Amino acid sequence: MRKWEKYEIKPFKTEKQQLVCCLNTMGQDRKFTADEKLFALRTVQRFRDRWEQSDRENLKQDIERRIRQMEMDKQYREQFEAQDNQELESRLEAFRKGLDEELSEEQRDQAV
Repeated sequence: MRKWEKYEIKPFKTEKQQLVCCLNTMGQDRKFTADEKLFALRTVQRFRDRWEQSDRENLKQDIERRIRQMEMDKQYREQFEAQDNQELESRLEAFRKGLDEELSEEQRDQAV
């Protein structure tokens, strides 16, 4: 019995992004309190966490969708590739027969 090596999934390729969040008192001409700064910081952190979670979920869905599409393509090829090739060959043969009737030998060679 063959012993298979353990396959580890590589982490997704990522790109670090940095964003800036600015606060404004909207003309109140005052400094922010420590509580206001803390509230703003936690709000931005929650937004960042949710954004990253959404990105991971979307990437995972994209990968799963691509895998499903590859599986469907594989099944289609297994079931219909021979039939498709036969159809193409019959169409090419019909095209060649039509050319035989209309064109000279040199023109047929160029067309094919």
